[in-house]
Amino acid sequence: MRVNVSDDVSSLESLKPWWIDPSWPFWYLLAMVVWRLATPVVRRSWLWLPGAVALSLVVGRWDLPWLDLNRVIGFLPFYVLGVHLPGWLTVLLKRRVSVPFALVAMAGLWWFSAHTDTWFPTEWLYYRTPYGHLDASTEQGMAIRALLLGLGLVGALSVLALLPRRKHAITAMGAWTMVVYLLHGFVMQGVIALDLVDLLPDHAWTQVLAVVAFAVALAFFLGWPPVARRLSWIVDPVDAVRSLRRRRG
Repeated sequence: MRVNVSDDVSSLESLKPWWIDPSWPFWYLLAMVVWRLATPVVRRSWLWLPGAVALSLVVGRWDLPWLDLNRVIGFLPFYVLGVHLPGWLTVLLKRRVSVPFALVAMAGLWWFSAHTDTWFPTEWLYYRTPYGHLDASTEQGMAIRALLLGLGLVGALSVLALLPRRKHAITAMGAWTMVVYLLHGFVMQGVIALDLVDLLPDHAWTQVLAVVAFAVALAFFLGWPPVARRLSWIVDPVDAVRSLRRRRG
């Protein structure tokens, strides 16, 4: 059972092969492999969407650490929804009338995220720990996960509704989100290994502002096209070769 962040950043001697028990963002690489292999099947019918929800709710009963299957199957409904996302919904989200609703929804989620520990541990948000390990019955666990799936759907649709309609100076950075997501973990591991966390100021809010500022700066640096193009060879070498051929052609 992995409940604390310290479990993921334990000493090198305790680390397992990443493809068996991935830590930090590497679980997402395995998830993408599994989801893409399942795409030809799940795209055949929209009935796979309620099926994916059912799988997500049921898998929470068991501990499946190998390949991080708890999370891979737990988050599967969002991938299947993306495969079957109806065109009319995409058009609706692009209309300005959806923006006020999205802002209200995001404000509600902001409030909810600040009070999650009041109702249940934050570990529920990772979809990786069985219900029983979280002191919940199967029925309670399914109810909580169903609630989180619904809130996640609201949040995802709200973000899509708030995306800029026009290109801006940082629009190009959006193509490199995978680079930012996968490689920021190496920076965080370095920060922890070098005990740089101890350099944070003592005041709580000052710590928050310092961490947020560092996170934003790191995201901008890793997503900066000159940097991201070079790092893309690590994240997706196949696509990097294709992009290089297109530019030369």
